[in-house]
Amino acid sequence: MKKIKICAVLSFIIFTMILSSCIKVEEVGTAMINGKQYKQTESSNILCRFPASPIVIWSDDHILSFETFLMPVEDGGSKYSISFYLLMKDDKIDKGNPYKIEYNDKLNGKGLLDMEIRKRLSSDKTLFLSEGGDGIAFAIENDAVNQEISLEGEFIIANVDLKKNKCSGKYYLRTPAGSLTPLIIEGTFNTEIEN
Repeated sequence: MKKIKICAVLSFIIFTMILSSCIKVEEVGTAMINGKQYKQTESSNILCRFPASPIVIWSDDHILSFETFLMPVEDGGSKYSISFYLLMKDDKIDKGNPYKIEYNDKLNGKGLLDMEIRKRLSSDKTLFLSEGGDGIAFAIENDAVNQEISLEGEFIIANVDLKKNKCSGKYYLRTPAGSLTPLIIEGTFNTEIEN
């Protein structure tokens, strides 16, 4: 009986070591933030996959949302998460055309929840956007609570494969001149689409 328990424990340890040694890390996004190189990765092993954030289609709200988590390529330096909320045009993904991201001081340091932003944006877009705006974006540095930094720029979905539920694209963002936390961000993404 004792030999069976020892064999079971050893088998479990060996199986765990095999799984952990077979972890594959794939780069699914890159960014330059204030001249420093960043990346977003997803991990997988033999049994499961830990995907990067998908673009989520909120059909009821007519909104696409996307969040990217960026780590510095070199050790040291800040981590960033960037959240995007984009109005859908004609209830579909607008491929190739830039979504105009507008700066909005109402987002800075407010700690708004995802659902709260979507509901406000879908019910009255004028709370966040001017007539020509297509969406909002904000960055958070090092997981700081209630320290959102509103951004302006554009988000472009360049390729869409609805059969595989995949899309890729790029974004260009910055804080306005004179900002207390100046950011210039240029990034790419390759992710899934989730309905």
